Amino acid sequence: MNLILTLVFLVVLAVLGKYVFPKIPLNNLLQNFLNFSGFYYLLLGILLGPYVLNIFTQQVIEQSYFVFSLVLGWTGFLIGLQLNFKQIRRFQKTYYFNALLYFLLNLFLIMGLLSIANYLIFNKLTFLERLLLAVAGSISSTITIGLLARTKQFSTREGHFLEFLAAFDNVLGVLALGVLFAVFQFLNRQSETDLIILVSAYFIVIFFSLIYKHLSRELQSFEAQMLVILSIILIIVAISEILQNSVLFLSAILGMTIANLKGVNIKKLYLLVQEWEKPLNFILLFFIGVVLQIKAVFVLTALFLFIVVIANLITERIVLKKFSEKMGFQTFGLSTVSLAIMLDAYLSGAKIELVSAIVITYFLTNIFSIYYIKKNRMIAE
Repeated sequence: MNLILTLVFLVVLAVLGKYVFPKIPLNNLLQNFLNFSGFYYLLLGILLGPYVLNIFTQQVIEQSYFVFSLVLGWTGFLIGLQLNFKQIRRFQKTYYFNALLYFLLNLFLIMGLLSIANYLIFNKLTFLERLLLAVAGSISSTITIGLLARTKQFSTREGHFLEFLAAFDNVLGVLALGVLFAVFQFLNRQSETDLIILVSAYFIVIFFSLIYKHLSRELQSFEAQMLVILSIILIIVAISEILQNSVLFLSAILGMTIANLKGVNIKKLYLLVQEWEKPLNFILLFFIGVVLQIKAVFVLTALFLFIVVIANLITERIVLKKFSEKMGFQTFGLSTVSLAIMLDAYLSGAKIELVSAIVITYFLTNIFSIYYIKKNRMIAE
């Protein structure tokens, strides 16, 4: 399969994800999760990848990296659009404090337990690899939190906070990823020029944000503005490749900068970008399935799954004590942003084993959470 056919195939996948899958009538919570989480796209990727049918050969995969980086850029841009400072002020300070405490405590617990396991069992994971896994493991699932927020167990205010927690987790995860990339580049710098290159990436992104603001005044239709944004994200992808930075983080900076510019209809822009979030996530799941390697990751995955569940439960009972009393033995599961973070790291040179561990943990923690919700009849199907 050549690159052109690959692009056509991916466009078809995106259209199916946008228009066909949401119309499939499903009355079961688990089936709904498997449908909307992109699980079937992951399986399709595994089937068509080099380890089964080999339709997507290693050469095609390498040629397609730019396409999947573009999808990551779109995801990061959407996350950045949520950081509108005027909108942020309307939330209570306790929301931010509890959500930040939840994320950081979860992060430190996972990092600590991973370090102990690495010392006693693996001795293979570097400090940055453990920190990367900890960041990805600390982001809560919007799917299960969305379900919990709708239950009769919680008041409207409590449900609102849970949804805020999931959204804020995503932002914190991407910000932490950007810090990781910056730390990695700082530690591996050869000269002062490398630091200048690192900082220049952020200024370039801000520069293109201002270009968008200028062009948006001249463009009458939102469709034309979306084409401009797509073009800028393509440039950001190229910049991240050249300057060895995170495309997810740079795109989030782009979205955040645009979200705080005067004269931009941020609400309409966010809705238009969000409309394609789910189908593009499906493409990411397909790509992960293509490159996924299950072999030799069982020990790492089993330990990481155990660590994430334990850390999640401890954190809930410390930070969200009132919620945990109502939820019982309940974990939130990992977010799709966790997958995006690991894929971003993989495209920048991280081990595929780390991606595999996150993917398996993502599905198992969410399935476990949904099973618990169903078992305890916390929500009607």
